Amino acid sequence: MDVPLISALVFVGRLVVGGSLLAGGIRKLIDLEGARIAILDYRIAPPVLARPLALLVTIAEVTIGTFTATGIPTAAAIALLLIALFSIASAQALARGLEINCHCACEDDRLSINTLARNAFFMVVLATGLVAVPGARHMGSLIEAPLPYVLSVAVTAATVCAVWATARLMTVGRAIRRTT
Repeated sequence: MDVPLISALVFVGRLVVGGSLLAGGIRKLIDLEGARIAILDYRIAPPVLARPLALLVTIAEVTIGTFTATGIPTAAAIALLLIALFSIASAQALARGLEINCHCACEDDRLSINTLARNAFFMVVLATGLVAVPGARHMGSLIEAPLPYVLSVAVTAATVCAVWATARLMTVGRAIRRTT
């Protein structure tokens, strides 16, 4: 692939992922109470921290989404880590059978395996943009890539594996529930 095509794909990917984070953050900003309830629904933080976490997540999404979409250099790596954290929280909720309106982007955005698939896609897009940096000597070589890029790819790979494992656990769990 030539450098202009890669640059164009990285640019579009940044806009899509950054725009999605920004849209999710704006939605939470408009409905902070709904964001607080969503934090509680995941059952991973004590209720006293729900409001500050909702505000923190909202600010992080708006800021990181804006920086990613506009091409601030380290924003893509931070966005990748943020989406990985969201994916881990989502995977544990799905594995526990929790039914949650995640307040990700849409009015009625139910947490599902599709949420994890979308997040995995976003992480692959971001990691690809980090590794295939236009102008790098060996664009496909992780051996010569800077450590943050290698770590980003590793986090992406680990999260994609966690998404797959969660999907398998959900399938096995449904099969067990049907037999009992």
